[in-house]
Amino acid sequence: SAVVGKLPIYSRLGVPEIWHWRSEALTVFQWAEGQYIERTDSLALPRFPFDQLQLALSRRTQRDLTALLSEFRQWLAK
Repeated sequence: SAVVGKLPIYSRLGVPEIWHWRSEALTVFQWAEGQYIERTDSLALPRFPFDQLQLALSRRTQRDLTALLSEFRQWLAK
């Protein structure tokens, strides 16, 4: 993927975390031990519900944006 080819650039810039959306999937890369490692959580947002975000984004063509945002906000409030 294009982001993988740019990882050396991001590392030289000191970017600690990269979020990449491709093919209906969100991938988080974190800099650790001299390389970017794929993770399921975020340093920037430690308790962020990536699984719920991905579910909402996957339904974006089937649902009204306002309804999706409302559902996501309700889920966050739980």
